[in-house]
Formats: sequence, C-alpha cells, structure tokens
Amino acid sequence: MEKIKSDFPFFRNHKDLVYLDSAATTFMPDCVIQRWTRYHSEIGVSTSRSKGFLGVLAEKELENARNVISDFFSASLYHTVFTKNATESLNLAAHTLEITAGDVILIGPYEHHSNLLVWERLALAKDAIVVALPVVDGAIIYDAFVGLTSLTIKVIAISIVSNIMGDTIDLRRLFKLYKTKETVVVLDITQAAAHNPPDLDAYNVDFVAVSAHKMYGPKNIGACFINKKTADTLTPFMLGGGMVWSATGRSTTWATGSAKFEAGTFDIGLVCAWAEACLFLSGLNIASVRKIENQLSLDLLRGLREIEHIDVLNGDVADSPIRIFDSPLIHPHDFETFLSRKGVIIRVGHMCSQNTLSILGKTALCRCSIGVYNNSEDMEKCLLALRVAGRGLL
Repeated sequence: MEKIKSDFPFFRNHKDLVYLDSAATTFMPDCVIQRWTRYHSEIGVSTSRSKGFLGVLAEKELENARNVISDFFSASLYHTVFTKNATESLNLAAHTLEITAGDVILIGPYEHHSNLLVWERLALAKDAIVVALPVVDGAIIYDAFVGLTSLTIKVIAISIVSNIMGDTIDLRRLFKLYKTKETVVVLDITQAAAHNPPDLDAYNVDFVAVSAHKMYGPKNIGACFINKKTADTLTPFMLGGGMVWSATGRSTTWATGSAKFEAGTFDIGLVCAWAEACLFLSGLNIASVRKIENQLSLDLLRGLREIEHIDVLNGDVADSPIRIFDSPLIHPHDFETFLSRKGVIIRVGHMCSQNTLSILGKTALCRCSIGVYNNSEDMEKCLLALRVAGRGLL
C-alpha cells in the first residue's frame, strides 16, 4: 500500500515515522484536506440562513455531501443527521428515547465509554437497568439472558467491532435472541467504517453512530443515522436555529427530516471533506485493502508471539486490524515512550474502555492498529523496536 501512503501529506512530512494508532485517529489524504479548503475558499457560509447565491450553493454542497455519505453506508432508510462525532450521536440517541422504570438496556461486553456511560446515566435517571453480555474464557455468552422473562429488553446498544479486542459482534445471533418489534437498536459502527463499511439498510435498525476521523475524514464531524420511521416519533435533542419550523405563540413546530436534529451552525466544509473521504475509500477497493490489512495484522501477530516477555491478548481474533498486548515485566507507558523515541507510534492505556480492561484483568494495554497507509516495512520496524525495547527496558 505504498502508493496509498503517498496520498497522505502527513507521511510525506514524516517519511520515517511508523503510525499504528488508526483505531484512534486516521490521517487525511490530500483530496480530503483540499475539499475542506475548497469549500471555505469558494463558499464559506453556513446553510439555512440565506436564499442568496452563497446560501443556495452551501445548501447544494451540504445535500450532495449528505447523499454521498448516505450512499457509502447504504443508508436510504435513514435520515443522515450530522453531529460532532459518534459520541454525540450516541448521546443524541440516549436523550431522545423514552425509557421507563424497569426497562433493560443490553450492551456488549467491550463497549467504548461513549456507548457505556450514556446508558448508565440514563438508567440511573429512569430506574432502568443496564446489563452487559458476559464473557467466559474469552468467549461472549450471547444467550446469557435467554429465558429471563422478567427482563424486558427495551434497547440493544452495541459496537459491532470492539476498539480493543478487534472482534466483530454476531448481530444476527444477538437479534435472533433478543430483538422484538418493540426493541430499539443502537449501533456504533465507528471501528468498522474504514475496514468493512456495513450495509445499514440491511440492518434496518433505529440509530447508527459513526465518526469521520476514523475513516480518513476530518475531526469534529460524524453522523447519527436515524431510521426514518423512528425519527418521526422523537423529540429533538438540541434546540436552536435551523431545527424549528415555527416558534411563535405557545406552540412549536419542529423541522422535518435531518434538519429536526441539526440545531445551530456547523462547518459545511467538514461534511464535504467527509464525503470526499468516502469517495477516497470507495476508490480503493475496500475488499482488497481489507485483505492486505488482515495479512499485515497476522504478520504482526506472529512477530509479537516470538518476542520474549510479550503476551498477545487477542491472538484468536482473526481478520482484525487491531492487536493488543502487554508484558508482565514492562509497563505499557514505558513501551510507548521507548517506541516513540524510535519513531513508532502505538496506543497504550485503557483506550476509553476501562470496562473492557476490567474483564481482561488489566489496567493498561498496548495496542497496534493498522490503516490503509501501513505496509510490511512498518510491521518490521515496529517489531524491531519492540525487541529492542524488551532488551533496553528489562
């Protein structure tokens, strides 16, 4: 994927740097950066504020970009609502749902804090219950709550790919066990978006959260895909300009469609740049890239297993661009500091998922995550640095 790497100005400026933290943030290729710049150089205004020619151009750009993003995720059944990121999207879902005492919110065992804390707070406020699928000997026990008729599962809120374990949730199995016509389903697809973009129409769920900055788009933009049938039943999360049709007298009428949930002014250039990132990924042949990423991950896994004092914790997870490991003798932060000095960037700590580390019996881990710009040379440099780190830090 060396040719792809040349499309990223970051790597042209840091030719010798090995970056293995794409699960946290990906870099932007030239076309994405240029698309943001072009919008602000040529138009620069927000939407829904003017019917002058600039306002009309801005509206056209926004809706064209919205269509590109919706098409990328096959989301014709949804309103594509723009937010700051997946975190805000999950908060939007939690704050617009009607939850009552005794309702059960079912989550996965390896959730990011953004798909845990919002539900815990909601449950506390409404006297509802949050339950997580348990893990036994490394395996998710999907049927753990089957037969407990006293549990009325109102919400299933789950990340389809874990940002730590890298494994994919078996949604078909989960839905067969617990989903009814009344169950609200909220999916976080952030870790899957750049590697295996899901077909959202095939899922046909209520809410889907995603961030652009993990799929080669800009930061501070994401979306909450809200099923059109669900959206009609919801009260808006944020109130303000642009999302109201009439605010006169004692009655208020909300705008319809995506506008109902998009209060205030936001950067249209970011939306256009995200759409460009979708086009960039579409032009790469995702299946081919995923095959290369998985092979790089397997090469990394084999190398990690050969290094003394390193334990790989998700070695049984196939087809994942994420590998996590630690050492009984070296703290993850020491690994990070040493590798950084060698020009290798990895992620360490709890990675915004202390609940996952608790299951693993850890307080901190090391994570290497692969993107479209990585190659076999990067894997070799990382493994060499880890071998040297082991000798230098022990």
